[in-house]
Amino acid sequence: MAKPKADNRARFLQKFTMAGPNDCWLWTGKTINSGYGYFWVEGTKHMTAHRYAFLQAYGYLPTVVRHSCDVKLCVNPAHLLPGTSKDNSQDMASRHRMGGGNVKLTAAQVEEIRRRFVSGSHGRGGNRRQLALEFGVDSKHIWRIATGRAGDYRITDPKRGVA
Repeated sequence: MAKPKADNRARFLQKFTMAGPNDCWLWTGKTINSGYGYFWVEGTKHMTAHRYAFLQAYGYLPTVVRHSCDVKLCVNPAHLLPGTSKDNSQDMASRHRMGGGNVKLTAAQVEEIRRRFVSGSHGRGGNRRQLALEFGVDSKHIWRIATGRAGDYRITDPKRGVA
């Protein structure tokens, strides 16, 4: 006889770290290549974790679920907003998140990331997520910065202008 599947809501609650009501609640479960949390619903379909959190909190799914905090791993319903693709694009443009190359960090921030970076296997055991949250960039950017990959961020320094 097949083992009964755990309740979706109970499983979901085990896959993120709940902090204060105004803090980001970071997804610790599986992620997809774009950096969003990934959740298996009802054992048969997948959904990004922030969309599932929105559905559970508000009872419906808009076309797009946006993050007011700009943290892809955040599932705090207080940070999630309904919207359209146009709203999401406007958010990205106004927050300099379009195309990866618009992420702006100072030279000092880049050096700090490189100094503090701890490597992990496929996001496990390292500190990419924590650094990404702290510096307001995607965890992939943290890895690229720390490992010296070029072209995925722009270093700005007020003394020198854009490097």
